[in-house]
Amino acid sequence: MYDEFVLEMHALANKAKLLHFAERGATLESVFIIQELDNRKAAIALRMRSEDLAVYVGITPAMYWMRLRAARIFKRFPETLERFKQGETEISHVAMLWGKITEANSKLIFENMCGRSKREMESFLSRVKNDGTLLEDEGVTEITIRLKDSERDVFERAREILAHGGKVPSLAETVVKATELLVDRLDPMRKAERAAARAEKRRGKTNEGEGEGEEFSPSSIQPGEDEFDQSCDSSESGGSGPGDLGDYFSHFGLKEKAVSAFAIPRKHARESTTKHRRAIPAAMRHQVWLRDKGECTFEHDDGSVCGETMMIELDHIDMVCFGGEHSVDNLRLRCRTHNRYHAVVSLGEDFMSRWYS
Repeated sequence: MYDEFVLEMHALANKAKLLHFAERGATLESVFIIQELDNRKAAIALRMRSEDLAVYVGITPAMYWMRLRAARIFKRFPETLERFKQGETEISHVAMLWGKITEANSKLIFENMCGRSKREMESFLSRVKNDGTLLEDEGVTEITIRLKDSERDVFERAREILAHGGKVPSLAETVVKATELLVDRLDPMRKAERAAARAEKRRGKTNEGEGEGEEFSPSSIQPGEDEFDQSCDSSESGGSGPGDLGDYFSHFGLKEKAVSAFAIPRKHARESTTKHRRAIPAAMRHQVWLRDKGECTFEHDDGSVCGETMMIELDHIDMVCFGGEHSVDNLRLRCRTHNRYHAVVSLGEDFMSRWYS
């Protein structure tokens, strides 16, 4: 069944690949048509503004100007066109070069434009000088946010609180400070590092007067005041996906006998709904986060590791519903995508699709 699933995914991926190659070709054709429309002053001939012409041809004014800038860069620097055709860059990235790229800095830009996200590209270009050198300063990225009135009130209150220090902060300073406070309070890696520091401090006191202590390792972290985190989420309680099978069955109104439909021994399924419902101890979570460095540990067929740091979850190697225990050796960090993939492989696509709508 798993081999059939893989073959089906390969076929679907190949279909998407062909579609997106065709889409890239259509986008490039659109770029050149927009350039032709601009060169021939089509908006004037049709008695329209350029913004109206953009809407008339089916795109937004912002997209119209972006594609026009990209067309001009393609004409002046043909290498960018070849890179786009090969899938090494995007129209939005090429358009960002308008007003920035010169003959002197083009080589530096070409060497660094591939494989960057739009935000990374913007940050890099903010440091590129016209003579082809880089500023020593950090890169700058522009972020635009839209707030409801109630959210803006909270934001302004944050500025007022920070202003008690004697200086009214800018909008950017307020965002950065609020984000720093949030990260310091909620980041699992920082929590783990603080726990490690406390453990090391305790070890130092214990070994005081007894010579050099052993080198610290994540396994030396012991339960402290936060031994159990009552806010344990579903990915932690059941490994791959939300909770164990007891949670699945109750969610769908299934009886315990439904366990047999998934070839899971009744004994294991029954134990999973009673024996393993407690939260994962905080000290255990800290050890796993430090060991896996806060990144998804999924390994691809070519040996490369996912390394994602967004939407990271604790995953049981041996699932709780199959009798897996809460232990450092049985836990690993996975991004939500690969956590769900583990669940699909273990429980089946049909079953998981009912949980993930």
